[in-house]
Amino acid sequence: MINSGLGEETAKWVQDRASGWYTSAFIKTGIQEETYRLFIPTDEQKHRSVGLENMGDWWFPLVEDRLNGLFATIYHLLVRVSLFVVWSPYMALIFVPAIFDGLMMRSVKKTNFQYASPVIHRYGVRGVAFVVFSMVFAFTLPIALDPRIIPIALIVVAVCLGMIVSNMQKRI
Repeated sequence: MINSGLGEETAKWVQDRASGWYTSAFIKTGIQEETYRLFIPTDEQKHRSVGLENMGDWWFPLVEDRLNGLFATIYHLLVRVSLFVVWSPYMALIFVPAIFDGLMMRSVKKTNFQYASPVIHRYGVRGVAFVVFSMVFAFTLPIALDPRIIPIALIVVAVCLGMIVSNMQKRI
């Protein structure tokens, strides 16, 4: 999806960045190897345990599959964070005008005695919280996500930020 939506060069950059993060955080530090060593005995350890060599024949492959799934999920989470980093320069292009518009609307409300609605302000805060929690949840889902979901979420957050700023109470 990243190839078709953003191009091969961006997809390669996202994959390289995520692979670098994963390698430096889990492989070079030895976390991945030590996790496997902690939960799965080596052949030497199995042979040293006389009488219990075949005890975990069904259990340890299951644990290894679960650990493979855990580390694959972590890698895919890092890919999604890397994709978020790709979109981060555009945040300023979206957030600055939305906040500026909110400030101008707030200034207009202060001069002509319009009402700054606490209800709209609360909806804006809840909208930002909902989008942030939804994105955190979506980043951990084990399904393929369209890379265009990030800019859509950023636009929704920008609109909500504009609502928050424009409806702040006149005296803070």
